[in-house]
Amino acid sequence: MAIFLSIIPVLSFSAGAQEKVNWAVQVLAYKNDKLLNQVSGFLAGAPKVVLTTQHITLGADQIRIRLENGQELDAKILPQEVSPEIAVLKVIGKLPSSGFISIALPERGEPIRLQGFWSVGKEAKRDNSSDGFPAFQAVIQSASSEAIGLTQTIKDKNFTFTATAGRGAYGAPVLNRCGEILGMYLPSAGASQTTLWSLQTPSPVMSSMSPKTITQILSNLGVTPKTAAAKCEYSSAAVKENKAETNKAILKAKEAEKKADKASEQANKAKKKAEEAEKQAEKAKKEADKAEQRRLESQENAAKVTETLAGDLEKKNDEINQFEALLSEYKLYILFGGGIAASIVVLLMILAGRRKTELVRREHQVADLTAPVPDLSLVGVGSDGTPIAVKISGKALKQAPDGLFIGRNPASCQIVIADKTVSRTHAKIRQEGDTFLVEDFGSAGGTEIDGTVVSAGTSLPLPHGSTLTIGGAKLKLTAE
Repeated sequence: MAIFLSIIPVLSFSAGAQEKVNWAVQVLAYKNDKLLNQVSGFLAGAPKVVLTTQHITLGADQIRIRLENGQELDAKILPQEVSPEIAVLKVIGKLPSSGFISIALPERGEPIRLQGFWSVGKEAKRDNSSDGFPAFQAVIQSASSEAIGLTQTIKDKNFTFTATAGRGAYGAPVLNRCGEILGMYLPSAGASQTTLWSLQTPSPVMSSMSPKTITQILSNLGVTPKTAAAKCEYSSAAVKENKAETNKAILKAKEAEKKADKASEQANKAKKKAEEAEKQAEKAKKEADKAEQRRLESQENAAKVTETLAGDLEKKNDEINQFEALLSEYKLYILFGGGIAASIVVLLMILAGRRKTELVRREHQVADLTAPVPDLSLVGVGSDGTPIAVKISGKALKQAPDGLFIGRNPASCQIVIADKTVSRTHAKIRQEGDTFLVEDFGSAGGTEIDGTVVSAGTSLPLPHGSTLTIGGAKLKLTAE
């Protein structure tokens, strides 16, 4: 496993004569040569040892460091049993000398400075995130950042302070005004990987590991940190300045949180609307499938009727041929049978004429059933602006003497319009010759043709290209 660190010197803000120097570092974690996570850390005063937050190692398969000049160095994790929240890194390669490390105990209300590497703006969401990667997009920082604040509650193993910083500040040293280390900024105790890998808004109240824990870890590594000989002095003006800056940062963080909550709310509304549209589309698809099934059944029934009529026509044609043959035989008898034969021939001719008339009628009936009938379409928008497209079988309409019903209920209507303003059984369309007629069935939303109201129980013609208003749905009639 490798982690990358970016190192730059953090000058102390000492009021004393001796200048104290600490080294802030940038810690980068990689997985499959892709940047997985990024936090801060600091050189611990021991040769090639860096302290940072333990969660940076989650899911990583590489640990390396990156110097300010672009040089990258590998590192490995050293075992330590003092705190599961801190990772001790051993850097492989030459590092700048970190000098000595000085540690001091924090006091309540003391001005502090957080020095590390984090993004100042809004955290970016990872595009096309895959398994094993967090929801946010980690970014290598080109320069260090700092935030000032004040300590709050002081406990034996940790303390809290007010400041505002991004995710990359985890692992950063918390310094007093003399440049002495008071602790390390850490995530909330017990935070899960899911929480740590989700998108975050900078929090104004932060938690820090106490200097006692850091001293114990370094002592186990054979490093004895220098303890501040005297209390770091600071003026009331410094406290006031830090408090003012902290309040500004807190207000800014709260404003960012409000914006993030508003964006999340809008995203949830958009998601809900998209899910509702998907449900409507699925419902419309099911209704369209049912309509298509009814059309196929109607077409199949028409084919059966056509087949039956064609069989009857062939049978009648055979009968006529038999009658014509019989007529030819009887013509011979006319020469010998006189008046009786003539009467029989006349009778047979009358019967043959009737048969031919029936044959012609059947032929016309078959021609009407087999002739191509164009389908119709009602295309437009619903009352809420949702697109609507309904196909009407021309054969089904022609073969239905009472017409086809239009409405919202697929159980009673052959033409289904899924719109809340359309009644369950709203209207009826039928064909007389080449004219289409629409009749309203006492619907709640009413029916109009090009703005003309269709009264209940009456029928009005619906020309091609005209607009049929069913409730709040406006649909244009076209032939396919």
